[in-house]
Amino acid sequence: MCDSLQVDKALMAPNIKTKSKKSKLIKEREAITSSTMMPASQAQNIMRRIGKYVTKNFEDVGQNFYDEAKKSANGERDDKFYGTPTDKEVDSLLEDGIDLFHVPKVKDN
Repeated sequence: MCDSLQVDKALMAPNIKTKSKKSKLIKEREAITSSTMMPASQAQNIMRRIGKYVTKNFEDVGQNFYDEAKKSANGERDDKFYGTPTDKEVDSLLEDGIDLFHVPKVKDN
């Protein structure tokens, strides 16, 4: 028993975690520092080589890309082609579960 002590309650703020910009930046930085890094100049060279390989070894179907991609997905043709689908066609193909890869155009230096 202690009659001489007076006990008061103090207001305290609970520890509430919030998503901060700092934690988002940390996650982005962790993604960037993966073991698959390379200098940007080398990435340009690789992308340039991919573009040249595609134009040399694949069939250019132009604006018929959507139809040809559907045929390929149904097993009616091979998948060695490239072309220029519209944004709407790209969205439709992706919604149908057809994987696509955008081959960037990288100019020669």
